[in-house]
Amino acid sequence: IALALAAGVLVTRSVVQPLRTIETSLSRVATGETGRLDHTSSDIEVGSLTDAINRTLTELGERQKAITRSSRLVALGTMLSGVAHELNNPLSNISTSCQILLEEQDDMPPDIRHDLLTQIDGEVLRAQRIVSTLLDFARERQYERVQTPLRQLVEEVLQLTRSQTPPDAVISVD
Repeated sequence: IALALAAGVLVTRSVVQPLRTIETSLSRVATGETGRLDHTSSDIEVGSLTDAINRTLTELGERQKAITRSSRLVALGTMLSGVAHELNNPLSNISTSCQILLEEQDDMPPDIRHDLLTQIDGEVLRAQRIVSTLLDFARERQYERVQTPLRQLVEEVLQLTRSQTPPDAVISVD
């Protein structure tokens, strides 16, 4: 009986306690406290298990980084598609107005010519605002709270999301 008790204590100290320590460490890893397990036992098998878990955690971390990079690239592609669409609209309007001016400038009344030039100027400003907004978004800078008129903010958001708004949708800002 004494020998069985001694064997039980020995097994508990050499196997069960290190496994409980590993279990506790894995719980801390799961909550994000740490990313690796510490070697707490001089036993070769427990050390080998700890090393294997640490390798697995490292590999999971690397895969998580790859997934995050991939997600960012997908988001960037979606954003660039929207930006290309947003910039294409004013550029198409500029091109159309310029073609009309070039083809009919001699036969065109001055007031219509002036209207077309005003439209071109407005579309150039619109494209500049889009590019400026993107540059502001891309810059790393210290953010500070500033008061912004709500109407202006809503109109900017509506302008940036216009390509995603169904053509038959009517949006009124009140």
